[in-house]
Amino acid sequence: LMRSGVFDVVYINFNIGDDKALETVFPEAAALGMGIIGREAYMKGRLFSIAREMGLEDTALLARAALKWCYLDPALTQVVYGTGKLRNLRTAIDTISGSLTLTDEEEAVLERIRQNSGFAEFKEGKDRQFAGLVK
Repeated sequence: LMRSGVFDVVYINFNIGDDKALETVFPEAAALGMGIIGREAYMKGRLFSIAREMGLEDTALLARAALKWCYLDPALTQVVYGTGKLRNLRTAIDTISGSLTLTDEEEAVLERIRQNSGFAEFKEGKDRQFAGLVK
């Protein structure tokens, strides 16, 4: 579909646990001059439930880190962000208005999340889904 010439943007799930698009979709979109719009930066909220299960209480740090992580690849055009709370929207705006380089603290919190078994289970499921092995 990307090569059909009908579309000028790819709209795709993209987050630290659902990142297989980096291997194929992102390079292809860049080669075709297409934009990429990512969604579900917070893994449909699963990111925060994993954090709670781990006892990680600084969800603002985690939210900033996860949102910035999405922008690490320059092929990403935009992240669709949804929230029901104005304070969260303001925080997201502040995050993307500033430096999108991850701080050491932000990298550390993402690495801590990646070491969690719940995260590993989520990522494995998303990798299998991307490969077309499950729906």
